[in-house]
Amino acid sequence: MTKLAPRRETRSAASSRWRLWRALLLCAAIAGGSPVSALDESFPERPIRIIVGQGAGTTSDILARLVGAKLSEILVQPVVIEGHPGAAGTIAAATVAKARADGYTLLLASSSNLALATAQVQSLPYDPVADFLPIRRIARIPWALGARTTLPVKTVPELVAYAKANPGRLTGASTGPGSAAGFGLDMLSRGAGIDILNVSYRTAAASLQGVLSGEVDMIFTDLALLAPHVKAGSMRLLAAAGHKRLRAFPDLPTLSELGIGEIVLEPWYGLAAPAGTPAHVITILDDSLARALRSAEVRGRILELGYDPIAETAAEFSAAIRTDIARFAAAAKKAKPNPER
Repeated sequence: MTKLAPRRETRSAASSRWRLWRALLLCAAIAGGSPVSALDESFPERPIRIIVGQGAGTTSDILARLVGAKLSEILVQPVVIEGHPGAAGTIAAATVAKARADGYTLLLASSSNLALATAQVQSLPYDPVADFLPIRRIARIPWALGARTTLPVKTVPELVAYAKANPGRLTGASTGPGSAAGFGLDMLSRGAGIDILNVSYRTAAASLQGVLSGEVDMIFTDLALLAPHVKAGSMRLLAAAGHKRLRAFPDLPTLSELGIGEIVLEPWYGLAAPAGTPAHVITILDDSLARALRSAEVRGRILELGYDPIAETAAEFSAAIRTDIARFAAAAKKAKPNPER
């Protein structure tokens, strides 16, 4: 007997399944006493935008497109990724904070624009706690300190010795005030007692290119962005920037192990909606994002990139934001700001 191949679900069938699932959510909301109007059942009825604070090919863009593609399947609506790069992701956050609170404009939130920026940017045009509803975090990103191979150092102690022997010559790349990379340079300056000129670029890709071209000496950034250049011999790793050593480079010490201050850079990303977004819309988005993150396809890709998947509730995400705001504020008081250009 000829075995028939399993039929793939058609878009109309997926749409019908989604409508049934959404109706069950609405029944549950009504039973629980939540006010739900007849129009609520239509969400989502048009494309959803995810606003990203970095350019194409960056960590945030990769994660947004990965999760967005899966959400599009689950919600049976296009999910469009829009890049609003600049100002360490605060431009993107400000855009979403002012957007209509209907669930159709979301933020690819980061520890930079929802936590670190409060300690680094004066007159922030939004309140990270009051202006957003956290949905779920997606992943935590291992970071490292990388340097151009033509810099005559191979370790952090050698870097410190070089800086002290050549005052005013050491430079580091970042995306400006409020960025995790800039904060790392500030903390390294304080912890090691050296001066580092912070060279600001508009995008993370441009700052990395600045190191690869030899324009600047070093950079704190995503290990996934550094690793290909390390393997190609055009970049050198000096230290891991997080709480623990890197899975891919277990022999690389952390800055904490080396006694260089309290430098812990492990940026995270997640989804957030504007404050005031209806509770039932947040419920639908939260459930859909949870399903996306549980899928073997998305989880596998996150691990493949070298990132750490995060499984937590919206309440846990909200608590993490508040904790990081306090942590960065305390660290910023101790930091020794380095000059910029």
